Amino acid sequence: MADKKIVFLDIDGTFTVPLEKPTALASRAVREARKNGHRILISTGRNMPIVSEDVLEVGFDGVVASAGRHIEIDGNVTRQCTSGRNHPEVPGNFSSVWDLLPHRKSGGDLY
Repeated sequence: MADKKIVFLDIDGTFTVPLEKPTALASRAVREARKNGHRILISTGRNMPIVSEDVLEVGFDGVVASAGRHIEIDGNVTRQCTSGRNHPEVPGNFSSVWDLLPHRKSGGDLY
């Protein structure tokens, strides 16, 4: 068991070419690694609604999404953090100071 690894793969540019489906070779590599007892997880800055089904259908042991704010292991959500006006890490006057529209995400939504 000591030779078993936990591997985290980013989606864009690592597991897939951005905006394209996973290749047969990449998909087979994930399946073979899992078959050999390694744990393979996706690790992405994307939130779950924009992690494509094509990627998830390959079969992973888990997903770390939203830059760590959503963690799913073996189909069970173990961490789910949302951001909003009441969270100190999101400045309340962000858009007015910088004249930008903030991009907020949660595990299930994109605002």
